[in-house]
Amino acid sequence: MPTITLDPKSGILPSANPATYSDPDGTNFTYPQLAFDDTTDESVYWVFQMDEFYDGGSITFHFWWKGAATSGDVVWQANVLSRVDDQVFDSALGADIYVKDTAKGTTEDIAKASVTKSSPGLTASSLVILKVSRDADNTNDTDNFSGDAKLINVTLEFDVQG
Repeated sequence: MPTITLDPKSGILPSANPATYSDPDGTNFTYPQLAFDDTTDESVYWVFQMDEFYDGGSITFHFWWKGAATSGDVVWQANVLSRVDDQVFDSALGADIYVKDTAKGTTEDIAKASVTKSSPGLTASSLVILKVSRDADNTNDTDNFSGDAKLINVTLEFDVQG
């Protein structure tokens, strides 16, 4: 399946409640990450062009993350908007798409939370605005993961025409 991968470096941090960007030095390599607080809904945006062969159907959002806690659940939330030629750019984003994922039991182990949206309202070659947040205030489900949830990347997986 085709994918679009969004890394933390290309994210746009809002002026209110942004995730915290960093490039930590691991034991073996340096990598980008976005840290999302456990008490405040923090977010990041990406603006990108959708694949020209996207079939307009379901999209699976994969949130690759890690954290220091060894138990608890993180709730990731996405909101999307598709824009084409001659549409107002700064418009309201779509309804919440969210997924709850449980810590893997070992500090800083990578986790992958996935959710599929059957009709995200995107079209082939459109300009996409994607907002990713941690639902720390439990609007959609219970987030009880202690400390920062560190997003390593977001991957969108979809089908193509033909």
